[in-house]
Amino acid sequence: MAFERISTDKALIEFDGDEIEVGMAVHGVDEEGNPFNLEDGEYTAEDKTVYVIEDGKVAEIREPEPVAEAPEAEPEAEAEPEMAEEEPEAEAEPEAEEDPRDQRIADLEAEVARLEEENGALKERIAELEGKSAAEPATEEFEKVNKVEKTGNKRLDNLNRILNA
Repeated sequence: MAFERISTDKALIEFDGDEIEVGMAVHGVDEEGNPFNLEDGEYTAEDKTVYVIEDGKVAEIREPEPVAEAPEAEPEAEAEPEMAEEEPEAEAEPEAEEDPRDQRIADLEAEVARLEEENGALKERIAELEGKSAAEPATEEFEKVNKVEKTGNKRLDNLNRILNA
C-alpha cells in the first residue's frame, strides 16, 4: 500500500491507503519526511475540509458546505436591482436603525461634542489664571514668617523672638 498525504493548516498529514476515513491511523510528516505524532485537534485542509484528530486517529471529517454559500450570493444579486426600483427613502430608514455602525457614529459625535465643550471651559479657566501669580507676594510671605505668636511662657516667647529676629 502507498502512503498518501494531505496538507493542512497545522501539519502535513500522512495516512496509509487511497482515501482518508474516520478511525484511520494518521501521523504528521516534517519537511525532511520524518514522521511524528499529531497533537489532538482540528486540522483544516486547503479545500476547507476539517479533520479532527484524537489519539493519532481520525475522529471526525467535516466536509465544507459550498451549497450554503452559493444561495446567499444569488439572492443578494437579485435583491440589489429590486432595491434600486423601490423608493430609496423607504429603504434608508430601516437600515439606519438596524446598522450598529450608525449608533456608534452617533455615540462618537456626542463624545466629540462633550470634549469640545470641556475644552472650551478649560481654555476659559486658563485665560482666567494667566494674569494671576502662582505664589503669594514675597511681602506677605515675609510677614507670615516674622509673625511671632505669644505662648504665655516668657522663656519660649523670648527664644521665639530671638530666633525670628
